[in-house]
Amino acid sequence: MAISSWKRNIRLGLVILGAGLICTYLYTRAMKNAPTVTVVKRNTEIINRLKVEENTVSVNVNISEGECRWIKPWFNRPVSSFERTQMIFFGKPFMQSLKNIATERHWGLGLILNDSTSGLSRLHNYLSVHDSFTIVITSSRFYKYFSLQNLSQSKNSLVSAVRYAFKITGGKKGQLVAFREHFLKYGCSLDDLEVMPRSFLLDSTKECLQFFKYADKNPDNWWVLKESSGYGGTGITIHSNLTKLYKDFSLCTNTKEYVVQKYLPSPLLLHKRKFDIRGLVLIASTQPYLLFHHNGYLRVSMKQFSPQGGKEAHITNSHLQVNAKNYSPDEHLWSFERFQSYLDEYVPENNDFVRSRLVPFIKKTALFILQTGRGGVFQNSPSSYQLLGLDFMVTTDLRVWFIEANNYPLWPTGSKRIDHLMNAMGNAMFDLLFALRESPLQFVAMKPGSKYKSWELMWNEMDEKCSNVPLYNPCDLFINPEN
Repeated sequence: MAISSWKRNIRLGLVILGAGLICTYLYTRAMKNAPTVTVVKRNTEIINRLKVEENTVSVNVNISEGECRWIKPWFNRPVSSFERTQMIFFGKPFMQSLKNIATERHWGLGLILNDSTSGLSRLHNYLSVHDSFTIVITSSRFYKYFSLQNLSQSKNSLVSAVRYAFKITGGKKGQLVAFREHFLKYGCSLDDLEVMPRSFLLDSTKECLQFFKYADKNPDNWWVLKESSGYGGTGITIHSNLTKLYKDFSLCTNTKEYVVQKYLPSPLLLHKRKFDIRGLVLIASTQPYLLFHHNGYLRVSMKQFSPQGGKEAHITNSHLQVNAKNYSPDEHLWSFERFQSYLDEYVPENNDFVRSRLVPFIKKTALFILQTGRGGVFQNSPSSYQLLGLDFMVTTDLRVWFIEANNYPLWPTGSKRIDHLMNAMGNAMFDLLFALRESPLQFVAMKPGSKYKSWELMWNEMDEKCSNVPLYNPCDLFINPEN
């Protein structure tokens, strides 16, 4: 009797299992044949439906290639509803422009200069304030602390750093290695495309030997020697010949990280002064990735350029120029609009250079940097963002060259005009970051070229996943030698 009952149970179990397998097969087949929705069309009916559902559920749309997902708001409530909003500088000194924004918005301010046990304890105290929203201004290097990792997943905070961003936008060696590997992955060479001036790592015996071989064949080249960890123009020396470089590095046994980069000949000058360009780009979100661009500014030397003019004539970083006797923030820092006006007057053949060549090159560079990090370096964290400062130079043939990236760019200050520009840019940035996490639907509907206040959307991960946009390839981006 017991054996008969056991057999019946086995038969019943097999019947149930078979029915489950049949149902799974039929469901899978039906889903494969289901009609697809391409998000790039931004169907009005779907968008309207999502407006109703946005605050209650996440909506998934099945498409033929991968999954397109609208994510419900990350923040549980508007930032404005908190009793207190506070901006905490962790491991970094105050920036005046950010302090101005915090003061204007009546946010609290906190400063924790060290990351010791006491510093972490103070950070914990700030985060424990009742009904508070916290913005932490810091570097991605401090994600080694568990408290900061948790904060980047919090629904009542923002962290001004994407985890591991320093690996490709921090030290100069790390940048160069990561960028080279990224281009090679797609079958082309960073050096061959000449996106950046030719560069070598002097702590690598192989590259050090390659550098001296290359330099000997090109004796007229000047070289810029940079400490990998240098910041704000520190650790940089200019070399018109190889004498000092041979003395210090010819054995190619150096262990300290240095990058030597070809000095760009024939730099374009403004009133006989050298300059570089700081582009501003914002990784506003990593889930999904959204990349925005904002017009930056020029940093113009206070000293007229000449080959023997000294460091102040060659290096335009604000840290160095601010010490010049004739320093004027309004003469040192130029807007893109002022730059274009200068070109229209003195270089009439420029063909609307800022709009037609400079900004597109900045955007292409920003995209390949994002894709470099997105390909396994950056770690997704919904409450983090990353403002990047990208540096460029222009030669007399109006060619734009990428020099390096900065993952913690300082915001310039010093005059009413500059303070106003930085204040407007920063306020728009925080409004964007808040709105994105409170009402993400409006950003799903944005296309590249659309603006949120003064920030222009450059790239939306949703388009890549959900529409038939061309696949990204950095080799195609930079194939045109004229940028």
